[in-house]
Amino acid sequence: MRGGKATGEDREYQVFCRDILVKDEPNLRPLAGDGIDVPIEAGGTTYSFDVALTDGRRLVVAECKRWQKPVSQGELALFAYKAELLREERSTEQGQGSKARGSRGARPGQGQGVKGKARGSNL
Repeated sequence: MRGGKATGEDREYQVFCRDILVKDEPNLRPLAGDGIDVPIEAGGTTYSFDVALTDGRRLVVAECKRWQKPVSQGELALFAYKAELLREERSTEQGQGSKARGSRGARPGQGQGVKGKARGSNL
């Protein structure tokens, strides 16, 4: 969720992660462009997500990590915070208030159309 666009192996890994999500749920399509390094406004700022897909109803975002060491709790917490901002804004835009709906792979309170997945070798 850093600024800029990934290149080389980093971009290839993002494409790999996107393709896994689409294979798992074939109705998903890129939110913008090819679904890689997608800027999304939330909480008054613009965040860049490694992968952002939609099926027209739900928003699926992913942060892709190829780290050789475990992903830190801080990185996971930051991703969860940004996904929650998206969930809150989407539920308000859709007239749902703050009522959350769980989705496959989501923790309680993470629903309402945003499914975050962190994939990596050491998670």
